Amino acid sequence: MEGIAEYLTQLQQVLGRLPLDDVQRVVETLLEGHKAGAKVFVMGNGGSAATASHFACDLAKGTITSGVPRFRVIALTDNVPLLTAWANDMSYGDVFVEQLHGLLDAGDVVIAISGSGNSESVVRAVRMAKWRGAKTISLTGCGGGKLASLTDVGVVVPSSYMEQIEDVHLVLEHLICTVLRQELRKRARLGGSQWREIKVEHKMRGEGRLPFDKAQDKPFDKAQDKPLPVGDDPAVVSTPGDSMGLARVWDVLSEKPAPRWKSRLKGALKE
Repeated sequence: MEGIAEYLTQLQQVLGRLPLDDVQRVVETLLEGHKAGAKVFVMGNGGSAATASHFACDLAKGTITSGVPRFRVIALTDNVPLLTAWANDMSYGDVFVEQLHGLLDAGDVVIAISGSGNSESVVRAVRMAKWRGAKTISLTGCGGGKLASLTDVGVVVPSSYMEQIEDVHLVLEHLICTVLRQELRKRARLGGSQWREIKVEHKMRGEGRLPFDKAQDKPFDKAQDKPLPVGDDPAVVSTPGDSMGLARVWDVLSEKPAPRWKSRLKGALKE
């Protein structure tokens, strides 16, 4: 019992010493990238690889806001055949940098996660990303290592205890994604759009289209505790090759529902 209490006490102390200004700068960098339509790449090794995948999941899905574009995010940790191919044919230090060569554009955002701040594969990728004109973010510990001074912005967890550093990195990614979602909702309101939090119990159609409340009398910004429709739903209709048509559908869906939204939607598809 003593060991349990000691670990949790230490973890609380580390959380209490986090540099919150640096966390805010990470949020601002991601918001700037989102506004510019940049892609976001996340990477790390070992436990940090798990955090990178988790971060990418939450950033891609947990920040979705109606009326606002989604984050375009890729976890460089998730293609195991490609990772092992580069590790086998070149070196393990090239597993992230070689993936970025084919995907990275100037202005994109690269998030590097490393407990020590010295993981060679991550450091190489960040150096290349900066050379290509990307914005770089780091989550580190142990004083920051090479990454803290190499990246544009970063958060150094004030600890040298690797398990607790990784604990805090996971807390940070949840915190960052939560704040990003709140900021995107503000943008949606300022832009005149409405948002609805996604809450899906069982089934999801298309790309996560949201059901409308046919009663029209409930506030649009309250989540509905029901699965998405499984029958004929105009919201999931698509016309092959008709990207403009789909854009018009989304224009209709992002507006506040009107009594005749079905007819308006069908009209948008026909035009």
